[in-house]
Amino acid sequence: MTPKQVHDESSDPVTRRFNKTSIRVGLFREGDFVSRTEARRIGTNLEGFDVVALDFTGVREIGQAFADQLLRLWASDNPSATLVPVHANPAIVAMIAAVDR
Repeated sequence: MTPKQVHDESSDPVTRRFNKTSIRVGLFREGDFVSRTEARRIGTNLEGFDVVALDFTGVREIGQAFADQLLRLWASDNPSATLVPVHANPAIVAMIAAVDR
């Protein structure tokens, strides 16, 4: 992928502002469990983005604390951001749904 393609994919087409990112949650996992502390670490790197793809490739499950911290608390502190889970298996989708009430 060329730098221009990366910029075009990660920027608002109107303002050209770099506002989208993707992060592989699997890079932060310890075993098969992703913790609240890891969610905080991920969240600190996401501020300022409008759209964040959370790539769960290779992660079998996430803890309730991880889901709560990132998908409820961080999301409520950053209401202009949209978190988009990708490659989430049914267990991860269920945990996300449990905290997204």
